Amino acid sequence: MPPTLSQHVALAAMDETAELESHVETYARNRSLLADALAGLGIERIAPPDGAFYLYADVGDFTRDSLAWCRELLDATGVALNTGRDFDGAHGDRFVRISFAVSTAEVLRAIECLDAWLRRRKRA
Repeated sequence: MPPTLSQHVALAAMDETAELESHVETYARNRSLLADALAGLGIERIAPPDGAFYLYADVGDFTRDSLAWCRELLDATGVALNTGRDFDGAHGDRFVRISFAVSTAEVLRAIECLDAWLRRRKRA
């Protein structure tokens, strides 16, 4: 059972509807920006993000090892994605999970980094 103080803080936070709505609006904007950008980068197969704060995207056209792909992206750009292997033992090597529960500036920066990284990989 959570401590009483934590329960009171959680209840008080739920009363801050303006703050909560602001986050909802930011995440909706981030989801749209990210989905549109991924499609433009050739990552078009995305699970519907209904009720979640992440996109589950098929990167099978780029890799058959999403864990190695995520590590390479992180090392090269500082952008951290989660491999689909953590969510699907059968097909997760084709997928990544991308959170958009951050600021819009962070989403835009991540899109820039991912775009530049994918372009460099194509030329190599």
